[in-house]
Amino acid sequence: MAGPPGSGTSRLLRDACADAAAAGARVFLAAPDPSGLRTPYYPMRSILAAVLDLPPVCPYDALGEAVERVGASRRDLPGLAEIFGHSSALRELEPIVRRREAHAAALRTLAAAAESTPLALVFEDAHRYDGASVNLLRRLLQDGAGAARIAVTCTSEFARRMGVQADIELGPLSNEALVAIAQHVQSAVDNDAMPSVSDLIAHTDASPSHVAHLIRYAIEGGHVDAAPMALADLVAARVELLSQPARRVLQAAAALGAETTRERIAAVLDQPVDELTDALAQLDARALAVLDGDVVWFPHQLVRRVAYAATPAHVRRELHAAIVRTLDDQAVDPAVAGHHCEQAGQLERAAELLSIAGDAAADALDDAAACDLYNRALACSRALLLASGDPNVTALFVETAVKLAEALRVAGELALARGVIVEARDRAHGSPALEAQLVRASAHLSLAEDDLERAIATMRSAVGLAIASGDAVVVGDMYLDLAALYTRAGNARRAVDELTEAVDLVTLGEGPSSTSGPTNLWHLLLRLAHGLRGLRRITDAIAAAEHALRHAERARSAIGRARCQALLADLFELAHDYDAAARHREMAVEAMRRIGDRRGTAELLLAGASATRSMLRIRADAMREARELAREIGWREGERRAEAAGD
Repeated sequence: MAGPPGSGTSRLLRDACADAAAAGARVFLAAPDPSGLRTPYYPMRSILAAVLDLPPVCPYDALGEAVERVGASRRDLPGLAEIFGHSSALRELEPIVRRREAHAAALRTLAAAAESTPLALVFEDAHRYDGASVNLLRRLLQDGAGAARIAVTCTSEFARRMGVQADIELGPLSNEALVAIAQHVQSAVDNDAMPSVSDLIAHTDASPSHVAHLIRYAIEGGHVDAAPMALADLVAARVELLSQPARRVLQAAAALGAETTRERIAAVLDQPVDELTDALAQLDARALAVLDGDVVWFPHQLVRRVAYAATPAHVRRELHAAIVRTLDDQAVDPAVAGHHCEQAGQLERAAELLSIAGDAAADALDDAAACDLYNRALACSRALLLASGDPNVTALFVETAVKLAEALRVAGELALARGVIVEARDRAHGSPALEAQLVRASAHLSLAEDDLERAIATMRSAVGLAIASGDAVVVGDMYLDLAALYTRAGNARRAVDELTEAVDLVTLGEGPSSTSGPTNLWHLLLRLAHGLRGLRRITDAIAAAEHALRHAERARSAIGRARCQALLADLFELAHDYDAAARHREMAVEAMRRIGDRRGTAELLLAGASATRSMLRIRADAMREARELAREIGWREGERRAEAAGD
């Protein structure tokens, strides 16, 4: 159901929800993040928590029990953990793999819940969702969730971007409707100042929201002839008609977000809760805020925006500073805390928190949110840098600039990313570690611009700076990128040479047999083993892969162990040691099962059924598992391959 804000989609939706509930369906509604900051997965987490009968913040074990209770599989738990913000073995995998598992787990869980009872999943104001939730909603609309019925309200533009046709599209009220409204109001309200039909036509855009605000403005004592024409100005005029205590409460609520509680407003205003009763009652009576038990929420986002914008700047800062004092650092989302610190003028803490929030958004593949949060963090650190020149602030500025440039690159904003890097390089002189990060980001940009030669030259400069920094992890990361660029250029031997040099450097000359080294040493050795395999140096590749496995175990990297075992299986196959190949493949499959990567597990199981592995016995149970895993994540090609191998 689509329509512009204020067209009545929410009201119509809630009536439909009441009808569905009366007909016996369990109705679950997902609303946007009430903070207005579009926290990754907020609406999806809330609806999944409601379906699973859990609080949005819950222990990992409780999540696992709830998944089984609704009839889903514990194989869905790692993917759901991504949405609920729990750390799991999936965190070591690439973001695209984690998103695949999260989407599959969410759809399967909702479908399982819908098998036992009629289920209605309602997504309100989806145009205000975060990017991660929008991606999941798009998948839900494409594939469905079993027997669950799905309803969405959004703007018409959002529906077009999603590639869906609205079943119901709301527009302005007809003249006939305006006549009926005017007649009803004039007969129901004993007030000669009520707007006439001509007033409604002349002073509104005929949207239900605009008409309602004009009528209420007249009821509250405003003169229709003097009413502002623009809806936002009309709302501001209504706010001015409030009593001073009610206006103060409205300002505090607006600073807190789209939804809050009496207790939080009282804490921010440093008043007893009982003293807010009259002010809240006035706001509720005038439909500028809704009082629902202890919860206070805005029925229209425009009211919140206008109330916030009309709050004097010094009052806003005081309100946000009071909010910061009431926050529990352990329980509050970094984006929320960072936002309030930023608005309160606490810039250093804001920069740190907003950067952390940007990391979470990037982790969830929400590029737009990551860019916005990193940009705000950069603005905070820039202001601090101009005021103080503190070396710690310089490091924060440059690190944030690197993150922003990377997020902009991923989003395709290459010119903006280049500008961010140029600005930051002026601040990083004299710090090889910071300069190395910036030069590396510049190399990534060159690659995105299809200038491979320039990317290689720039990355070589980054390697030199990294060596000068003395940070072995950074050195390893730079060499991994450089080797990838040489491989892309078709120079596999040079890639192997660079990786060999990197291993010697980070182990201080001890080489692969070293008993210590940076945490990414296993990754260097694994990439080296892949390179050696490409050069058909199988014996050397096996030795490198075995060392990689040992270092992955030392670093306690689950994905490192799984990938090393998988490569060793392929290498021993090429060396005609089929027993060792089968042993390593079985260990790789088991490791991938524990991690929760269903496609990775299915691919390993299918690998044993390829024509080049005809000497290995193809187990029917392995193909059944591969087919089931592929079906669970919607991997059609994997299903077909498993069925063919099983036949």
